Amino acid sequence: MIPAIPRIRTWLAITVGIAGSSCGVRESGGDAAASPTLVEDGRIADNGGGPAYEFTSIEQVLERGDSVFIRQRGVQEIRVFSSEGQHLATYGRAGSGPGEFQSLEAMGFLGDTLWTIDGDLRRLSFFTSGGALLTTQQYEPVSPSLGGGSVFFFPYFKALLNDGRVLGFGWAGRDIASGRVTATPQLLMTRAGRTLDTLAWVPIGHEHMIIQSDRAIMYMGQPYGDAAITVYSSEGNRLYVVDGPAAQASATAQVTVTAINVDGDTAWVTAMPYEPVRLEEHEVDSVRNAYRKAHATRFTTEQVDKAFYVPAFRPPLSDAVAAVDGALWIRWDDRTRSGGVTVIDASGRVRQHLTVESRAKVVWASADHMWLERKDENDVPSLVRYRFSSNSHR
Repeated sequence: MIPAIPRIRTWLAITVGIAGSSCGVRESGGDAAASPTLVEDGRIADNGGGPAYEFTSIEQVLERGDSVFIRQRGVQEIRVFSSEGQHLATYGRAGSGPGEFQSLEAMGFLGDTLWTIDGDLRRLSFFTSGGALLTTQQYEPVSPSLGGGSVFFFPYFKALLNDGRVLGFGWAGRDIASGRVTATPQLLMTRAGRTLDTLAWVPIGHEHMIIQSDRAIMYMGQPYGDAAITVYSSEGNRLYVVDGPAAQASATAQVTVTAINVDGDTAWVTAMPYEPVRLEEHEVDSVRNAYRKAHATRFTTEQVDKAFYVPAFRPPLSDAVAAVDGALWIRWDDRTRSGGVTVIDASGRVRQHLTVESRAKVVWASADHMWLERKDENDVPSLVRYRFSSNSHR
């Protein structure tokens, strides 16, 4: 079982209603807000300028003055471009030395200082805005202030707050695989990795595909995973939990978004009904067979199938990102709402519904423009800036 920790504000309680809470639950329908017009006015893409312009999968973007900082999945460096798309610099490289990364997982600004989080090295690094390394700080591999008995959680940093504290979560891999741990603690921590408070427990649900045999265990994301999406906001000093479980019936399908302040109080809860789309059998069979083939040398067909989660309806969400103005941008699954993006403002009200291209995701946003990762027919991404037209709803 999950060890008890004082002052837990439970996400499990939120999912069934906020008894005694002053924030209430807002329900937002599909026509709650206007859809603005988007105008493309900038692009960073492979233009034959060399490797710096070639992207794999863009995970995070920061805008700082006229500079754009880009972090990619599995790429141990930060690329800096002008807002007009010219490559200016590259910070870091693969390695474990000062200023190097093994698993670059997040970045942000603390005043004029660029901070980065390396999950494998369990290290915070601080750079000048020009890319010079200032200092590094290790954080503890196991938090002695979280867990109990035989269950211990490994702290993972996700965002550095302006006051120097850290947002992140606790992970207990083998205990999750065994079923002893069924939720992850969302944490407020010191830079050294000590737990200051547990803001919520988020159910793991069908987040991971855990394939097991007598000799091996493998973790990966479920192709149809419907676990809650957690978003850590440095600018907003908030944790967002976007819960969109795969529907069991059309009448009850909804996404619930909860904003939790770093003091542990729930700021608001917003519910968004939607029309679910059934999974097509031929698509599921194709994906399942691909997993069987990919892991045939280590696991049997039965072991792969046991780990493979197939809901009746498609999980409704793709991803979410916190904007610099305190809003939350939520990307819907393309089959559920083609190109659909919903923007919830800092007070929990749906501000806008947008339509972007399919196979695209929002990676940075403000009140008047956004950066979108857009993939072409060959899955090659580029970064495109869109501004809202002057007649757009704000």
